[in-house]
Amino acid sequence: MGAPEQVVAIAAEASALVGLWAGLLIITAAWTGARWGELTGLQRRDAHLDDGEIVTAPQIGAGRSQRAARLGPPKTPCSARTISLPPFLIPPLRDYLDRHDHPHAEHQL
Repeated sequence: MGAPEQVVAIAAEASALVGLWAGLLIITAAWTGARWGELTGLQRRDAHLDDGEIVTAPQIGAGRSQRAARLGPPKTPCSARTISLPPFLIPPLRDYLDRHDHPHAEHQL
């Protein structure tokens, strides 16, 4: 991973080109260590922002296909876990989730 400034620059470009969700996904991946599939499979019910964490569920905690939305188990059994969020990520994640009511946290606005 590059310097934090590089990650933020990449996230800003992704937000401009694709949408806010893409930049937020990049920032979340960079600062939590969560895999891309774990984040794209994240369900709203697994975002525990009041507790400052997200949960990768063992049965359906990861996006498993690049062509179609399909959920499945995470890559490894150890990937089913609770991930602590850095405090600076909680407000933008909360704001993003408040913008839609889709069950997938990364729903594209």
